[in-house]
Amino acid sequence: MKPLFRSTLLTTAALAIMAAGPSFAAKDVVFAVASTFTTTDPYDANDTLSQAMAKSFYQGLYGFDKDMKMIPVLAESHEVTKDGLVYTFKLRKGVKFHDGTEFKADAVKANFDRVTNPDNKLKRYSLYNNIAKTEVVDDYTARVTLKTPFSAFVNQIAHPSGVMISPTALQKYGKDIAFNPVGTGPFKFVEWKQTDYLKVAKFDGYWKKGLPKVDTITWKPVIDNNSRSAVMQTGEAHFTFPVPYEQVDTLKAKADLEVVAAPSIVHRYMSMNMLQKPFDNPKVRQAINYAINKEALAKVAFNGYAFPAEGATPGGVEYHVNLDLLRQCFHGCGQTKSLDDTCEEGATLQQIPVGVHEPLGVHVIDILDRPTRRLGDPNRSRGGEHRLLEITAKNSYTNRCQSGHQDNPLTTPQDSEVLARLHHRLQAKFTNCCRV
Repeated sequence: MKPLFRSTLLTTAALAIMAAGPSFAAKDVVFAVASTFTTTDPYDANDTLSQAMAKSFYQGLYGFDKDMKMIPVLAESHEVTKDGLVYTFKLRKGVKFHDGTEFKADAVKANFDRVTNPDNKLKRYSLYNNIAKTEVVDDYTARVTLKTPFSAFVNQIAHPSGVMISPTALQKYGKDIAFNPVGTGPFKFVEWKQTDYLKVAKFDGYWKKGLPKVDTITWKPVIDNNSRSAVMQTGEAHFTFPVPYEQVDTLKAKADLEVVAAPSIVHRYMSMNMLQKPFDNPKVRQAINYAINKEALAKVAFNGYAFPAEGATPGGVEYHVNLDLLRQCFHGCGQTKSLDDTCEEGATLQQIPVGVHEPLGVHVIDILDRPTRRLGDPNRSRGGEHRLLEITAKNSYTNRCQSGHQDNPLTTPQDSEVLARLHHRLQAKFTNCCRV
């Protein structure tokens, strides 16, 4: 079950004034969050909150803007060879880490070598283990060679975990880097009292001139919903996320508080280990899917700030189909059926018919014995019919279709990190339940 929900962010009116002019700026900001941080090392974090906090002091080669468009950060540009295996990155000059170390290509190599070394046992190893080697071409050029072509690789390294840590700090602190983070971001690390707070301070040498606009940020875990709501009302905190869903209406009524709700690409889902009983039985997985009242869960548990997901990816993330490449992929798989009557140019991943998914490694179990219908058809039945997607392949389609093309027919270079995450979850036989 994957309800897709809107993010809610609560801010005080004072911070709205801060945006209006520096004379009203709050120099010290307190951000109340719902749990403690697991680590400050994004390569060893698998929770969203820790990675979001780490953005205070870490940056990667690429990132995403507020509209989920990929943007260059510490890299200025990149080139990729025709076989899709070798990526050459031109790096931004004039960037320094908080310890004074210059950001150069050796930092790229040090970080990717670290995460791809299985002996380090970093949680994000599987996200980067398609990297065969990283080389320093010159001070501001780095070359990354992949084991297999992966068209979403640049989007993949834009993931919040794909940050650049000072190579000097890595050498100095080793495994203790999580307690001594050193990045290139707008804030530098000050102190972490694990159950109380984490504090960062403005980095005067930040490469983006004029930023940041505040002096410090204190991230304060306030686990209890009532307490987190209270610190906003008393002014002890300036921001909080997530807002306790059951208290949104009460907080909206406060004149000095602003509740912001916006569409989100976050899915909530149930993961089932298909190698363990009883989840190895598809009937059990289907039964669990049917047993969850998704509409009631969205209405009650999320106070209406959620809705049942329509597919394996959020509504705000689309992967458009390149029919020419898809046809060539089908020929490589030995498929002869024409796609012209089953796919339209510009269709999205959620709209591709069942028969198209399967050669690409996505096996669709149709729970009800009925003809296949286009997933994007607005006239499709809404009356309790579900389809269970079982993704059982590894990596991208090239593992199943040796057509010799680097591009994935289900994506464009502008796609966000979700595709990269989806492909790597294939290795764990990730199971999605979705309404059709």
